[in-house]
Amino acid sequence: MSESNLLEFERIKRLLGPQAIKDLDVFLDNLPIRAGFVPLAGSAFIWAIAALAILFTYMKSTEVYELQQELSQAEALRPIVPDLRFVKLNEAAVTPIANRISSAYGNVSIRVQRNGEVEIFARTTADFVEWRAAVDAFAYTEKNLRLRVVEMCAGRECSGAQLQLKMALERIDIQLPNQT
Repeated sequence: MSESNLLEFERIKRLLGPQAIKDLDVFLDNLPIRAGFVPLAGSAFIWAIAALAILFTYMKSTEVYELQQELSQAEALRPIVPDLRFVKLNEAAVTPIANRISSAYGNVSIRVQRNGEVEIFARTTADFVEWRAAVDAFAYTEKNLRLRVVEMCAGRECSGAQLQLKMALERIDIQLPNQT
């Protein structure tokens, strides 16, 4: 050990020795006489306020912890709501379905456009039952399929065929949200 470390060690030893503790006791006994009671009462009051502040902080922190626990419990009970998206089918996906339905219903004309939309025609209103059955056949061809009507005309006011329907086929895509 160097000489400065020895000096520091000796100084600490002297400050923590029995005579130093006796000196501190005598100092504290004579403090009210030397300083007076008002400064001591003031310092006691400040220490009491500090203790109350610590107690208040502790109580509020336990309340915050309990609220955090309740919030995490409520988050755990919140149901997962899926996100539904409708994806329009393209021409390549719709054409085989349209060909199959077209062969089943002879009085109904079915055309698939380039954007994947389907046009279903019946020349007269007498073919309504077959026309409606063809539309239903599209709806029930695949699972998670939705028909979205783009245009519809029925009756004598229609130009061309008396029953016309232009629709888009959309697949329902169900996605669960990311859970964190």
